[in-house]
Amino acid sequence: MSGVHFLNDVLVRNEDHDNYLDGKAHKAASDKNYDDQAMIAARMQPDPETEWPPYQVYITISAQILRKPYSGRDDQKWNYDKELDNSGLLPTWRKDGEDSARSYITNEEPRMEFPDRMHKMTLMRFSGLANEYFTFNPKEGVLPLPVRYPRQHIMGEVLPGYRDEKHYSNPHMAYIHRKTVAERIIPWFLEAAKVKPPKKPKHFDIPDNLMDKIHLYNAMLQLGMDQWLIRPLTQALCEQMFQTDLVNCHLDVLEATICRLYSQGLPILDPVVNHLIGTYALRTPEDRRNVRDQLEYKRENAQRPNFPEDERLVPPQLPLLGHCIKHWSGVLEDDTISAAHLGNPLNVGVVYHRYDRPYPGQQS
Repeated sequence: MSGVHFLNDVLVRNEDHDNYLDGKAHKAASDKNYDDQAMIAARMQPDPETEWPPYQVYITISAQILRKPYSGRDDQKWNYDKELDNSGLLPTWRKDGEDSARSYITNEEPRMEFPDRMHKMTLMRFSGLANEYFTFNPKEGVLPLPVRYPRQHIMGEVLPGYRDEKHYSNPHMAYIHRKTVAERIIPWFLEAAKVKPPKKPKHFDIPDNLMDKIHLYNAMLQLGMDQWLIRPLTQALCEQMFQTDLVNCHLDVLEATICRLYSQGLPILDPVVNHLIGTYALRTPEDRRNVRDQLEYKRENAQRPNFPEDERLVPPQLPLLGHCIKHWSGVLEDDTISAAHLGNPLNVGVVYHRYDRPYPGQQS
């Protein structure tokens, strides 16, 4: 056998072995509901010989069921279905506790479609969410809102797509205001489609009402818009909240939107929440006391027969904002601010100070 034929034979066998390994990898990935990264990259450049994805897309808002945090942690409201999950990790509704479980719902809105069609590339250019969604789903023509939790992979279980309402108390990451999307977000994208690159469209018109500012800021965060678009609204929102009493700052709306969006991470890292917590100690004691029932942790008896004096902490009505204030504001339980950092932005990281020792004979 000549050297050329031997080399060709080796290459053929190596290719067969590579195909065999690829087949095994695809089978293992499909069994666990994982996407092949090579296939995802191929979706980014669709085949021009096939049907190209639609150029005009529209936005829909799914039916929103907003529940209080920790609503799925009460054993009286949940039950474990062993047939669904042998490990008992997936809670399902219990028939005799459905009424009690529904009492945790704070807001419920039906599905809504917006008839206005938008240019797909414009939406992908200014929205990180749209860019990611249409890249992975190139033939889709609808962008669903609000943002949902990513797919879950639990050992031994394959969940159907995104987090299902049956298994999780909050399928959506945060609430989104339908009127804001209809009257502010969609008209802006329609006007932005008329601006040709490299020119940039104008900024959003900043609303005067504080609640409208919060809803617009939340919608821009969920869409993943660029910072140069969000920054003017961020500054205006922080300034107005600092000049407004806490009781009029719509903390419940802030909790259900911005804080809920970051509930799986650190809400304190958001600039608006950071500014609110960083200036919390600068407010008057009367201002802080007016919202103490919403933000303060309380202690109650744990009701343990063997340990009758045990107590447990009860989360406040706004648990995410309350957690940030408890751990980051520096305001103590007795409402003293001696340990508070009176400055903005609030330092939430590690700061390395440089200490220069004086030379010998030099005064320190």
